[in-house]
Amino acid sequence: MNGTEHAQMHSMVTFLIDEQEYGMRTEAIRSIIPVGNVTYVPGAPASVAGVINLRGDIIPVVELEGTRARDLSDENEGLALVVEVPDEAEHIAVALVVDEVTHVDRADFAKLEDTDELMVARDRAAAVIGVLSREEGPLLILEPTGLLPEEEEVGA
Repeated sequence: MNGTEHAQMHSMVTFLIDEQEYGMRTEAIRSIIPVGNVTYVPGAPASVAGVINLRGDIIPVVELEGTRARDLSDENEGLALVVEVPDEAEHIAVALVVDEVTHVDRADFAKLEDTDELMVARDRAAAVIGVLSREEGPLLILEPTGLLPEEEEVGA
């Protein structure tokens, strides 16, 4: 690294969804929980699998768009990352369904490479903010704000 480059080291959680590894900064993640008892919400956007009651708070359960839908009716099915999503007025929590949490690591986000529509499926483009090159293969980095349904979807 030369004098003009500055490391932007961040702690991140890496996890699998449909055999693809993703990462997200740990400061965005409130907790890792078993998904458990998801309540279906009629008319919710396609990326919203339902809601859960987490210590008295109703949290939407979201799946990364473009990934396979899971049957979340079984109480013992799957894990979720409870993610704090900054919004204009407040922070919103969502539970992102994942297959497996692989590890917690540190990464230099200064080396984050941009993605474009050719690299990332259009339905995931809002959530994926870049790619980190690693010895074990590329890691797609997710941004919490990209997990929220599009504005026009919410009223559907």
